Amino acid sequence: GFVMTPLSAGVTGNHIPLDPVLEGALRVRKTTPKINVTKGDLVPYTIEITNTLNSPLSNIAARDLAPAGFKYRAESSRVDGVAHEPQINGRELSWHGLSFAPNQTRTVQLVLVIGAGVGEGEYVNQAWAQNTVADRLVSNIGTAAVRIVPDPTFDCADLIGKVFDDRNGNGY
Repeated sequence: GFVMTPLSAGVTGNHIPLDPVLEGALRVRKTTPKINVTKGDLVPYTIEITNTLNSPLSNIAARDLAPAGFKYRAESSRVDGVAHEPQINGRELSWHGLSFAPNQTRTVQLVLVIGAGVGEGEYVNQAWAQNTVADRLVSNIGTAAVRIVPDPTFDCADLIGKVFDDRNGNGY
């Protein structure tokens, strides 16, 4: 705190932050029950966002960045069990207008589809919370990884049979 009087000097032009610092106010945890997946699979994700403060927070957006080649499955999203479609901007999904009571945890669930052009390897999905008024990150970045493996039916096919070399071309 400070006291300003008519004799105070040097107060004009100083920048004194009046807004609370919200960095780290929310904790984000991102999970998926699947580890190994194949092209075309549906991958469910859960984002848990917890208010770590003893005061309410509003104007929060939950954001999710899907890995390249993954696509959101329409009408699969739920916020606290209630259908709530995200805003989609390329690979980023956003759920705006979230409010949090003190120490409250909110859950966002969604399903992503793995595209046919996705190669083998590990793919990481990221999620975070953002204050939409200040346009600032107010949480950690939660991650969940899946590993694309070859499909045993389509990617690992074996040929079984005989090869016949018809030298004289008579078909026998």
